[in-house]
Amino acid sequence: MRIGRFLLTIALGVLVGGTSYAAECGGKGYTGTDSSYCLKCHKPCVTSTLAKGEPKGCVKVPASFPLADGKVTCVTCHDMVNGNQQDMFLRGNYNPNQAMSFCFNCHTKECYTKFNPHEGMWLYSGKKLRQTCAYCHGRNNTADAKKVCIGCHTKNPHPGALEHVGQSTSVKDLPSVDGKIHCITCHNPHPSTLDKHEGKLLTGLGEKVAKADFEAVLKTISFRNLEHVEFKNGPRQLMRMSTEDGKLCLECHSDILNK
Repeated sequence: MRIGRFLLTIALGVLVGGTSYAAECGGKGYTGTDSSYCLKCHKPCVTSTLAKGEPKGCVKVPASFPLADGKVTCVTCHDMVNGNQQDMFLRGNYNPNQAMSFCFNCHTKECYTKFNPHEGMWLYSGKKLRQTCAYCHGRNNTADAKKVCIGCHTKNPHPGALEHVGQSTSVKDLPSVDGKIHCITCHNPHPSTLDKHEGKLLTGLGEKVAKADFEAVLKTISFRNLEHVEFKNGPRQLMRMSTEDGKLCLECHSDILNK
């Protein structure tokens, strides 16, 4: 009889409590607004530093994201009472395929948009255009050609980059850096129809230039959700030659036609 009651208790516990063990951290009556319970388990790997100051400007915290005396705590973002364990108990709308979108519950997206110097060549003229040029080239054109691109783009922005960059080349129709392949060998950072005097495109390519990053855009960066990391082939922009017909590749790999 005792065994039967014991099994019944376990069954009811599973049905009522599910697998959200975090929801039980605070015990009976816990409302999910005190982060001290979180630190009992997570203290070794989570900072307990509170973000000070009143949110304003680019940061507007919704009423559904509770603050402690105007400070951000664990439970500002996490709700272990009503949250979903699979979504790390995050509040609000969370899309594992677009992890950064959660941040924009509080942070205004427009405030964190990176400056695009390629787009700037289309938008600006005169003094602003010169400032746009200096963004990549440095004052008096002193920037290192080998480092300009990776100031914004990673060293391996798309498949095949590492295998090509740094390799010696004798191709005359494409630019090189000290006789070696670099980003600018295949990519032209300047819109091909740029009017050098006025700083604007002549054929309305501005919208395409704004989407200049061409291949394998990493849409999600989340160590907990690597299965959702998504690679997509976008339009090839700012290329020296056409890629759809293989013209660019054949400039160096012409021997492939004989294989």
